[in-house]
Amino acid sequence: MELNGFAGAATRPMRATLAVAVVMTAACSGNPTQPTASTPGQINTPPPALRTAPVITALSISPRVEAEDDFALTATVEDADTPLDQLRYEWSVSPSRGTFLGTGRRVTWRAPRAEHSPDVYVFTLTVVDSYMNGSQPGEQRTSASVSAHYNDSHAETAALALEFLRDYANTSVSAEQVVRNFSDSCPGKATELQHVQTNRRDYQMLGGDFSIELTGLYDDRTFGDVVAPCTFRSVSKSTGRSETTAGTCVLTTVYENWRWKLCGSQFTTGNAAALRRTSP
Repeated sequence: MELNGFAGAATRPMRATLAVAVVMTAACSGNPTQPTASTPGQINTPPPALRTAPVITALSISPRVEAEDDFALTATVEDADTPLDQLRYEWSVSPSRGTFLGTGRRVTWRAPRAEHSPDVYVFTLTVVDSYMNGSQPGEQRTSASVSAHYNDSHAETAALALEFLRDYANTSVSAEQVVRNFSDSCPGKATELQHVQTNRRDYQMLGGDFSIELTGLYDDRTFGDVVAPCTFRSVSKSTGRSETTAGTCVLTTVYENWRWKLCGSQFTTGNAAALRRTSP
């Protein structure tokens, strides 16, 4: 602003005065809106980010597993924070038997052989979400389990057959006890009970020799048979004469309630193949 030709002289002192006022205002102001400095040594850490744990919505395996077979274990997993292929999948089984093949949400379990049969195996999957929250590591874990019935069917049916034959050859074992491993659903149980009762009435059993020649499984492993060379030694109660009877015992088997049962028994001194796969 110019006043009568004195603009230069008038404006210089006014600018100096204004500058001093601004400096003083800045130095003395207590304006609460101005930022304040942090306390020396203090680090302002942001609050931790909220994360959700993974969720296992489904876990599946065949309800029945057979010795030495491979079975697929499949999991369905959801995670709101982390891609599924970046999660860690930890598989385990109890009893700790068999072998896991592969990694991730779908693996294969190879069932063991010659283990206690029948049995129940419990499979557990733990899904781990590992992450960094600033400089601090963290993780979320979720677990789920599923069970399956285990059978070593050939070994199981062979053991049932041998136990029955040894009991049959032992007079001190009652007829009812001899047929305890027969299925109530098979008519062969009543037939065998009557046969053992007759044997106990007429003979004193002295033992025998037995072995397993082969075991067979049929109809998706729900029926089977066992071929067992067998020799029985006894004394006739009516004559007092010792007798030895040798031939082949063929027993049929049936799978019920996750375990094997005997279904019928036949003895032959001829071709055992004609007796195999007898309908229960």
